[in-house]
Amino acid sequence: GLPGATAGSLRQASDEFLHDERGWTGDEDAGRLRFLSIAVRRRRVVVVGGDVATLHPLALVLKAGEWFVVAEIGDRIEALPVAGLDDLATTGARFERPQQFDLARWWEAWVQRTASATH
Repeated sequence: GLPGATAGSLRQASDEFLHDERGWTGDEDAGRLRFLSIAVRRRRVVVVGGDVATLHPLALVLKAGEWFVVAEIGDRIEALPVAGLDDLATTGARFERPQQFDLARWWEAWVQRTASATH
């Protein structure tokens, strides 16, 4: 959670800062986010592109205005831009979240790997 002073400051600032997750081209990204957030909470297996990939969605992360889904794909964990995911569906099957998975630690390592690979 947030420290008390910070939480209070955020409540006071609610008329000064707004996060609008909708893209300019319509509600597609917001729809993807709604779908994925439910899949993350309910631990539902997700298929992308009519069966191109099968994901176990572990978390959603917002970085610099772009949403990513952190998901197990086979035996590895990847971060995928939500905007690039088409034809999302759930199989209805549930998956087990890895017990040792630490989102903050994994994300920091992924950001460092990605930054060093692209710069």
